[in-house]
Amino acid sequence: DTFRIAVGEVSPVGPASPMVEVFGPDGTSLGTDSGAVNAAIQVLNVTSSGTYTAVVSDFNDDQPLDYQVRLLTVPSAAALIDDRDETLTSGESFESSVPVGSFNIHPFELNAGDTFRIAVGEVSPVGPASPMVEVFGPDGTSLGTDSGAVNAVIQVLNVTSSGTYTAVVSDFNDDQPLDYQVFLTVLKRPTVSLISDISLYQDNSSLPIEFTLGDDATNVDDLTIRYFSSNLSLVPTSGIVVSGNGIQRSMSITPVANKIGTSTITITATDEDELESTESFVITVLEKPTLQLMPDQGGVDDPADLPGRGEQPTSWSRQRSEIREIQVSFPDSLDSFRADQFTLVNLGIDADTEVDTVIELREDQITLSEEGRLVSLRPDARQLTDGAYSVRYSGRPGRGGFIADANERNRLFVLRGDWNGSGGVNIQDFSTFAYWFGSEAPPAPEYIDTNGSGGINIQDFAALVANFGQQIVFPGQITPTTNTALAEKLGQGESLRLFATLKNPVDVNGDGVTTTLDALVIINSLSKNNDDELNDFSGFTHDVNRDTRVTPLDALIVINALTLTKTPSITSLLSTIDLERSKLRTYDVDTKSDSARDGSVELTNMATTETRVGRTQESIVIEADIIEFTTKPSKEKESEERSLIDVLATDKVFAKQLADRPF
Repeated sequence: DTFRIAVGEVSPVGPASPMVEVFGPDGTSLGTDSGAVNAAIQVLNVTSSGTYTAVVSDFNDDQPLDYQVRLLTVPSAAALIDDRDETLTSGESFESSVPVGSFNIHPFELNAGDTFRIAVGEVSPVGPASPMVEVFGPDGTSLGTDSGAVNAVIQVLNVTSSGTYTAVVSDFNDDQPLDYQVFLTVLKRPTVSLISDISLYQDNSSLPIEFTLGDDATNVDDLTIRYFSSNLSLVPTSGIVVSGNGIQRSMSITPVANKIGTSTITITATDEDELESTESFVITVLEKPTLQLMPDQGGVDDPADLPGRGEQPTSWSRQRSEIREIQVSFPDSLDSFRADQFTLVNLGIDADTEVDTVIELREDQITLSEEGRLVSLRPDARQLTDGAYSVRYSGRPGRGGFIADANERNRLFVLRGDWNGSGGVNIQDFSTFAYWFGSEAPPAPEYIDTNGSGGINIQDFAALVANFGQQIVFPGQITPTTNTALAEKLGQGESLRLFATLKNPVDVNGDGVTTTLDALVIINSLSKNNDDELNDFSGFTHDVNRDTRVTPLDALIVINALTLTKTPSITSLLSTIDLERSKLRTYDVDTKSDSARDGSVELTNMATTETRVGRTQESIVIEADIIEFTTKPSKEKESEERSLIDVLATDKVFAKQLADRPF
């Protein structure tokens, strides 16, 4: 305890001088004081409990003494003193008086963090009294003393304890009566509501962190809000945004990309009286969940390659004409998994300009693995329409959510006809369609069967044509959604010609019939050493035997088809050739074989011979004797030599196409 004992002469007109000495429980003197009218002793934080003794006498021991004694103990003063004075209330004042040599005790309540100011002023400042005030905390510690000729003031900022505080008012010299007025002001600091620690996933911003502000004296809109991060390399100040007005506020946090770790975030609210309040919480940035697009095992496995056609051009995991499963792998276990925490959103082919569409997934389409870390989203066949997608997780208590938008790395998008997964429908995708054309699904993969008809047919080709030239634009990416120049390469006319060649490989130019012009197209392509096959369809249409190369054999196959159907020979044609880029070449072929059907084939003078060159404003024209061939009856069987038909027979699929489809 802390105590103060004061002794004052009742009628201070005689020669007596009061004196007081205090002894502890062990008899040790704790102090002595004397004065002409008053004597007072104050001892802070006595070390022993027990009975203390105050000895009162006249200082000179030669005069009788009529005196008044008053004891103050803190904090147990309320139990020990019956004459405790008026309790102070913030914002209110009252008047009181102190007799000579005495003091008044005024208790008041504070909360930890409060700031208070107490002022004592003499009511009629004409006499010799000098007001004095001292304040003690709940534990008896003196928080300050002040005195003055007219006024005494104490202000303490941000007290550390809640409880009963005590103000002791007296005359400074203890030799004058004091009529005074006391006024208490408790300045409540602003309040910031408690914020729990949170965790975020790497490369994701926090969901809004809600908190409230309060202040008894200052309008909350006039509070100054500041925020700090203890780890600026993880959460820079620029990554913290506070919004809202009035009592309700929210904070969003965006850590530095590709960073993990922890940071303490501190919010400080300061009012007009420079009083402040702080609230801190810890943010932990975890490794982000990973996305993987893969087929549903056993349901959409890649089929076997077609016999004689080589390796299929693409696969379920590479293509993006269909997505059947999205796997989200978490670094921690989801202890409160709910299907409605996950949302799949179509952002549109141009993610930044088109309206978002939420894909309705059933609960059975969103599942959690037994170990609790792998979530699978399984759309139905053809449920996902064209567009870039976003997987969104709303989070759970103590864990933030995350958003995984489509990008070039995760390729989270669907685009009908994008069978090579490039993000656009282009010429390279046609090779996949051509590979499987005419097959049933299965064995052809269902991602080729865009209309779900069970076969790869012209309707699926129409889907390719419809999206040809389209390009996915990911969020934040500035790219046109349609490559106009590319789209024009597959207009209606070109589409019909291309499909005609697809059905009938020896109809190279797709005009519906097979003529020597089809062979000439290939020869011209060879003579030009065409470097544009990746930018147009010639790499496919000129590859008659579908071996992924354009060679003289492709021209021979066309010629053989003409021979087998007894098409009359044509000795000259006009063709446009780019002489600036290439020169004509000569191909000599002499093939003999035994009889096949009604005769054998002997090809001679297979050459392009330049006869006249003329220039016009639009093109360079070559008139040439192109091909001559004759058929004659077979004279003998030569079993060791192979005819051109035998060459075709080595490609079983193509031979079957020749046999099954009339030319």
